[in-house]
Amino acid sequence: NDREAGDEDTNPHPSFVNNTITNLFLYKDRLGFVSNENVIMSGSGDLFNFYRKTVTTLLDDAPIDVSVASGRVLNLSSAVGFQENLILFGDNGQFALKGGDILTARTVSVNPITNFSLEDQVAPLPLGSYIYFPFTRGNFTGVREFTVNASTDNYDASEVTEHVPAYVPKNIIDIAGTTSEDIICLLSGDEKGSLYIYNYFWNNNQKVLSAWSKFTFTG
Repeated sequence: NDREAGDEDTNPHPSFVNNTITNLFLYKDRLGFVSNENVIMSGSGDLFNFYRKTVTTLLDDAPIDVSVASGRVLNLSSAVGFQENLILFGDNGQFALKGGDILTARTVSVNPITNFSLEDQVAPLPLGSYIYFPFTRGNFTGVREFTVNASTDNYDASEVTEHVPAYVPKNIIDIAGTTSEDIICLLSGDEKGSLYIYNYFWNNNQKVLSAWSKFTFTG
């Protein structure tokens, strides 16, 4: 939507203008973009408006444009809604965007939570109570299982390829999964005739199955 109040000083363009957009998402009734070190979200319930409706006061439904505070140059690649927070994935770090009970430009904050590397060609996969994302290890790919401890609010990402470090090839171009079958599939651009399958099973809070295999197709 066009800017209806103020000018470029009091109501500037959203920071994705003239910059590269690397990912988009929907979160708490807002349309969001990831661009460089910034997270930009539309007005609440007004998905195509990225300008404040008034510059005399900051309304709760105003758009949000916040940068990630980091001690190094960081390019955000994706954003995933996860257990009341928005998890931001960068080159070598993850951040949690929080906003209290109501997400507003006043209450929003971004805090670093973990520092894991990831392969940014594919978006992290939210599945059940976890987020799965691949990372490159030499000529092969590893996969991490990202979660949060609900009682301590601590984030961690355990590796589910630890027992097969030289099995899944590098250059992952797609990842998909389903909780009904408890499987995750990965496709490598270096081996497009095969799907690499991760099969898992949780019994209460204990993982009793963590198995890798592959299906190779002709044609």
